[in-house]
Amino acid sequence: ITITVTDNAGNESNLLTVNEFNIYDSIFDVTSNGTSGYLISENGIQLSNGGNNPQISLQKGKKYLFNISNASTHPFNINENNTGTIYSSGIIGQGTSLLTFSVPQNAPSNLYYQCGNHAAMQGNINIT
Repeated sequence: ITITVTDNAGNESNLLTVNEFNIYDSIFDVTSNGTSGYLISENGIQLSNGGNNPQISLQKGKKYLFNISNASTHPFNINENNTGTIYSSGIIGQGTSLLTFSVPQNAPSNLYYQCGNHAAMQGNINIT
């Protein structure tokens, strides 16, 4: 995207080029609480009063960003079930520090998140 700024006389005064521009419907910050659970906030607001492994609610057709702290120790994965089968449709960055999820229209109504290293760090994702 290139944005040109002009003054009142029509002279170009500034040029700004942005190589990539992403718009997300919500941004989730995911941190670990030891090996017992994830603490998750959505757009700066703690989910589930700051408790471990809160439910996440997403909507089909929307795009989400998950910022994962300590992803090397606590890889955050989105799964089809709570036994670790990775869900991949619309997801970029499973197990990394930045995961994007463009929820497809045919997504199931329930998915799960889970740490790739610690079974207790898991929760439900409700999709409508």
